[in-house]
Amino acid sequence: MKRSWLALIPLAMLLLGGCSTFETIRNVNIGSDFEKSSRAYVQLVRWHEMESAMVSYVSAPRRDDFRKRIEAAGEVQVVDYRIKSMECDPVKGEATMKVEFDYYRPPSTRVLTVVDNEKWSYEGPDGGRNWRLQTLLPEFK
Repeated sequence: MKRSWLALIPLAMLLLGGCSTFETIRNVNIGSDFEKSSRAYVQLVRWHEMESAMVSYVSAPRRDDFRKRIEAAGEVQVVDYRIKSMECDPVKGEATMKVEFDYYRPPSTRVLTVVDNEKWSYEGPDGGRNWRLQTLLPEFK
C-alpha cells in the first residue's frame, strides 16, 4: 500500500508541473503572435497600405483618430520603417516598440526621419484575441 502512494507522487508532480508548462507555452505563443503582428503591420505601412494596416491592427476605438492621421499624412511616402527596440509582456498583454520612419513628402525628395513609440495590447474575447496598436501614426512634417 505504501508503495502505491509513492508511485503516485511523480504523477502528481507531472500534472502540477504541466499547468506551469502550459502557461509558459501560452506566453511564448502570445509573444510570437506579437512579433508576427508587429512585423506584418510594419510591412503594410512600408508599402503605404495605411488603411489595411488600420483595419487589421489598430484598436477599434482608435481607428477614427488613426484615419485622421492617414489623411494628414497625405502623399507621404515611407521609405523605411525600422524597429529599434521591442518589448513584450505576454502576462500583461502589453508591448512597446520604438521605431523610426524614413519618409519624404512629394514633390520633395529630401528624406526625413521621425521616431515613434508604439504601444500595443493583446485584446479581444478568449479564443479570438489579437495584438492591436493603441497609438497613432506619428505626425509627418
